[in-house]
Amino acid sequence: MSEISDQTTSSDDNKNEKKLKFYHLSEDYWAKQPPTVNGMLGGFDYVSKADIDQSQSFLGSFLNNKSVSKYHIGETKLAIDCGAGIGRITKNLLLKNFDYVEMVDVTEGFISEAKNYIGQEDSKRIAKFHVCGLQNFYPEVSKYDCIWIQWVLGYLTDSDLVDFLKRCKLALKPNGICFIKENLSKDEREFDEEDSSYTRTKQEYVNIIHKAGMHLIKDEKQRNFPKELYEVRLFAFK
Repeated sequence: MSEISDQTTSSDDNKNEKKLKFYHLSEDYWAKQPPTVNGMLGGFDYVSKADIDQSQSFLGSFLNNKSVSKYHIGETKLAIDCGAGIGRITKNLLLKNFDYVEMVDVTEGFISEAKNYIGQEDSKRIAKFHVCGLQNFYPEVSKYDCIWIQWVLGYLTDSDLVDFLKRCKLALKPNGICFIKENLSKDEREFDEEDSSYTRTKQEYVNIIHKAGMHLIKDEKQRNFPKELYEVRLFAFK
């Protein structure tokens, strides 16, 4: 019995070590990136306008006065930007639609630069800055009208991603909606050793959303992106 127990402990230790290495490598990668829009977009800053324009259209379809869906965001008081970086989405999307925004990112240097990037006046509407990885982030229950998560979920393991989305479900107000915007691989997931991240398939994201106990409301492919880039898709769910 002691031999089996020791082997089990050893196996668990190996899994934990791999998991810690997975997170450490991605955190180290981003800590070395410049706190600029180009840094946030991995050298593809020219896609920012097309990205924001379609996100605005997608988000707008759920806002109370524009919604053509039976699902709509009841209030526009507070949103949270998960994987916020220096605040590109906060500044150009969320602050244009919500009274206040919270930002969460694992890289302290990005959060520190956010006030400069967003601007002194608009920074007054940042309700809170969280320096934390999403695998360790526990948002307050029933607090947010909108949870926006973009180009960050590849840095979570499957189990941590499911657990995080379960916490997001609890963090939404009754009429709140959660949004994901991510790169997609075609046939099977891919792993990038440089920044320690996964690119998942569309079906994997759909399965993960369901596994977290949420249901998909709408999804849409990003338009007007260079063909050489991954497909990018928006998901709305609650």
